[in-house]
Amino acid sequence: MTKVPDTVLSGPGGEVAIGDDHPFRIIGERINPTGRSKLSEELQAMEMATVRRDAIAQVEAGAAVLDLNAGIPGFDEAAMLSAMVEAVQDEVGVPLCIDSSTPEALEAAVPLARGKVLINSVTAEARSLERLLPLVRRFGAAVIGMANDEDGISMEPQVRLAEEMSSIAPMDDAVVFFTSGGAESVETAAKLARRYWSLVGEPDRTVVISRERAYSASRSIVSRSAAGSRNSVVMS
Repeated sequence: MTKVPDTVLSGPGGEVAIGDDHPFRIIGERINPTGRSKLSEELQAMEMATVRRDAIAQVEAGAAVLDLNAGIPGFDEAAMLSAMVEAVQDEVGVPLCIDSSTPEALEAAVPLARGKVLINSVTAEARSLERLLPLVRRFGAAVIGMANDEDGISMEPQVRLAEEMSSIAPMDDAVVFFTSGGAESVETAAKLARRYWSLVGEPDRTVVISRERAYSASRSIVSRSAAGSRNSVVMS
């Protein structure tokens, strides 16, 4: 097997190598305003208290890299992301993952990082490649590549895997479901559960239980709508 070279990120506190010969690396993704109204309000006011606390807490919990996302529609992402980078580096020394697909935000924030960053992310769409890859090269950054283009995600590997899994399943009518992410998996699970109870003659089982503030489960309102559920229970 061909050995893949390590990806080495760096921050004020040292380097983090990612590769087959190294332990699994945890990337902390808590610093993200999605679904966090308090953090969103603070970022809009350029207040970084929660960002600083989250950075320290995640590193203490074992994060080797911190992902920073400042995507709030209608607000100055470049300014907020830049302030995030500086605030986090005041508190911790781990490498940073700059989570943005906006060239202007990357141009503003990446040069402020003290070390080699990871950019999250670039797709195979022509617009993404043309605008973001030159930035990646200019800053000497590492980058996460998403395997989708203007036509979406290629289904060929999934189809081959589904055929293989179906062939070894212990039943003759095996069905394989694939989901592309956490939010979609919540919706798919709800649909499957609702379909199962309908088939076994108990269609009134429509209660959905989700965790409060869970990143993917926070989309449960979508899955409830898709599954036809009229009730839910939110667990803290």
